[in-house]
Amino acid sequence: EGTTTLAYEDERLPDRPTAVTDAQGATRRFEWNALGQLAAETDCSERRTTYAHDARGHLASVTNALGETTRTPHDVMGRRQSTQLPDGSHWHHHHDAQGRPVEQEGPQGYRQQRFYDEYGRPEQRIDADGSHTTLAYDEAGRLGELTLGNGAVYRFAYDVMDRLVGETGPDGREQRYAYDAAGQLIERTEVNRAGPDGRPLVTRYEYDANGRLIARHLPETDAAPATTEHYHWRADGQLAGVENAHGEVMFVFDKAGRPSGEQQRHAGLEGDSGWSWQHQHTLTATGAPQASQFGDLPELSWLTYGSGHLHGLLASELGLEIALEPDALHRETRRRFHLSAPDANGSPQPLILERGYTALGQIAQLSLSSTGGAQAEQHYQYDALGRMTFRTQQGQGQASTIAYRYDPAGRLIASQHGDHAHRYPMDAAGNRLEAQPGNPPAPNSSNQLSQLDGSRYRHDGAGNLIEREAPDGERLTLGYDGANRLVRLTHTSAYGHTREAHYRYDALGRRIGKTVRHANGTTATHHYSWDGDRLVHEETEHQRTTVVYEPGSFVPMLCIDEAASGQEMERHLSAYVTDALGTPLRLVTPQGETLWHAQPHDWAAVTHEQGTTAQPIRFQGQWHDEESGLYYNRHRYYDPQQGRYISQDPIGLVGGDNLYQYAAAPNIEVDPLGLRGYMVLGVGLIVNRTWLGEQQPVKSQRVRL
Repeated sequence: EGTTTLAYEDERLPDRPTAVTDAQGATRRFEWNALGQLAAETDCSERRTTYAHDARGHLASVTNALGETTRTPHDVMGRRQSTQLPDGSHWHHHHDAQGRPVEQEGPQGYRQQRFYDEYGRPEQRIDADGSHTTLAYDEAGRLGELTLGNGAVYRFAYDVMDRLVGETGPDGREQRYAYDAAGQLIERTEVNRAGPDGRPLVTRYEYDANGRLIARHLPETDAAPATTEHYHWRADGQLAGVENAHGEVMFVFDKAGRPSGEQQRHAGLEGDSGWSWQHQHTLTATGAPQASQFGDLPELSWLTYGSGHLHGLLASELGLEIALEPDALHRETRRRFHLSAPDANGSPQPLILERGYTALGQIAQLSLSSTGGAQAEQHYQYDALGRMTFRTQQGQGQASTIAYRYDPAGRLIASQHGDHAHRYPMDAAGNRLEAQPGNPPAPNSSNQLSQLDGSRYRHDGAGNLIEREAPDGERLTLGYDGANRLVRLTHTSAYGHTREAHYRYDALGRRIGKTVRHANGTTATHHYSWDGDRLVHEETEHQRTTVVYEPGSFVPMLCIDEAASGQEMERHLSAYVTDALGTPLRLVTPQGETLWHAQPHDWAAVTHEQGTTAQPIRFQGQWHDEESGLYYNRHRYYDPQQGRYISQDPIGLVGGDNLYQYAAAPNIEVDPLGLRGYMVLGVGLIVNRTWLGEQQPVKSQRVRL
């Protein structure tokens, strides 16, 4: 759809484009130096970014449209020597004679070192806290062992084709892999987790002639029957749909072949006819959002400018308009909610959210106001390493301050909430430790928690949490399917009352339903619907909730509630007010009425909830389950009591060295998918942890050093 036009007007450099006009008519202009290097770029809003190079042609500095400059001097070999960020902080990068990164120094004494063996392979990393991570190789040069700073050891085995055929974790979990003649994975065996027949669980995979996965066969477990997930493909190689025993998903594509929606069907329960839902997006020629429709709700129109920058949302049939005001870097600075229905004086009453940024792009302040005056304010401070050190908030006639403290490696180890101090002892792998009076806590070399704060934990052979018991006798008992997904849960209170829950997933691993049987014998069924990896809709017998997120983000923006009132469904709108991390702290109507609010919590996201409605969203991508206290987090479940996941990372060491870790510092990192944590830079903007000038990590096999 549409045409992109390139202009070449520099006679010195006829192969360098000087202007690019996209299909929407937005034009970017480019300037080049005599060596053909980019010297300046001006976007469609006349925002100019300049690039300076040294005498050898290496990038020396970048200055953005706000005049903020990042400097990157290089040596004669083209290796970056240092990074000076716009706030004045410096990072120094050191290399050996072969040009490999060997040391990085940063503010506040930060220092990380890397060492290599005689063959140039990564051998050891010394982190800022002094802990050592080491790698050992077999005779064929393949990674054989990874040892973390707390003594945890991962071991790997290979076949003669150098394919990974076995791995053993620090907790003793052993997995084996088998391949076909084409090198495709066809079996994965959980050696230490047995099915009802007493044999290890085996997952099998099938492929078509083009090497595309067409079926995954999951084994029977004590909590779930054997099942098969099917995958269907289009002629152009895109996934067309998936199905399993719980339902099916069909993907919708526009004329340009771009994914634009889903049709989701859930299989019926106990004789009912099932449940269905769909969503549809319309994209501009450049791929920016233009319109969205969720289920039976009226269409939402996205307002964008230039190359797709968002500046508003129009919901005419809902009587709502949201207007966004950007700064020179196209970051949102103000959000205004307008209702088309006027107040008693005949004029609209806008609800206004404002935000400001630091020189590094972090949120410095957030405020909420209406025609009645300011209702809430948040202020943030950061150290030279970009870590949040203080946050204050005011609202509802209250004010609070939180101070944070980190260890040299950046792990959150303490906080001060007013008069209340919290300590989080950790080992070098990020495991929470039990404080021992008079003695330092011992490292946890298995990376599994057996007890914390008086609660006891038990895991199965695949590392899944199967029992949690609190000091007062409260107990959770959990069961998993062949993909290590939680499918059954029993909660027993300290008084002996029980609740049971059963969970269902589609063939993409997204939770699409749960049924909770309460202690009084009543049963409630919840249906969930998705927009890609974002949970956007929850429906029960008497309630529907649809969440509209900021485009390309897991930060919630708008809540649309529908409640049964006789034969009709009454519709109510409210806006999310989040903190710098994207965690909702307040739910407010466009008229300024607070429906729900809470205080921030280090590991549980929020605490001290108050209001007239429930609000289940916690950290980005998390959905609170009332029956267990756990947070569903797309691929896994998060336990706020432990501050970690209850099962191991399905992507293994690609997600980090500790397979249970949520984040090293949950006040500055998020993990919306339940796979890997990232730092947050500005509300909703997720960046790699290396954003503070760190060089790209060295990779070895499946491990990051």
